[in-house]
Amino acid sequence: MMKLLGYDTIDTLKVLIILMETDVEFDFIPVNIRAGEQHTSDFLTINPARKVPVLSDGHQHQTQSNAILLSLAKRTGWGLPNDTSEYNHLIAWLFYQASTQGPHFGQVEYWSGHASSPNPEALAHYRSPASRSIEYFNAQMEGKHFIGGDNYTIADIALFP
Repeated sequence: MMKLLGYDTIDTLKVLIILMETDVEFDFIPVNIRAGEQHTSDFLTINPARKVPVLSDGHQHQTQSNAILLSLAKRTGWGLPNDTSEYNHLIAWLFYQASTQGPHFGQVEYWSGHASSPNPEALAHYRSPASRSIEYFNAQMEGKHFIGGDNYTIADIALFP
C-alpha cells in the first residue's frame, strides 16, 4: 500500500486529490513541518530536500507534488490527455504552476500569516505577480470548463489549490 507523507499544505492537498480521484489505496502519515519534523534524521533518509509531500510505495520515495501527479496519472491512466498537443499543453501548465503560480502564492501565504514578524514590503512584492498569475489564468480559462479544454486533468488539480 502506498504511503503519503504530508502536512496541511497545498502541495499535499494536490496529491490527496489525485489519490481520491483514482481510488488508489494509501495511508496518510502526517509530518508536522511547523514543528520541524521534516528535519529529523528519519525524514532526511526519505527526502533530503526536507519537503512534503512524499509518496512511497515501500521501495521508492517520490517527491515534488506535480511529479507525483504525473506519475500517478501514468500509473492509473487517469488525468492525462491522449492527444500530443493537449499533453504538451498540460506539461506546460504543470511547469507554470511549479515555477510561477505556486511560489508566488506560497510567498503571499507566508507573509500573510506564517512569518514570525510582518513584512508589508515583501507581502506587496509577492502580491503583484500573484495577481498577474490570476489574471493570466482567468484569461486562459475564457470559454473553458477546464484548463485543457473539455477534460479534467492533473493540470486542473495542480492549479486548483
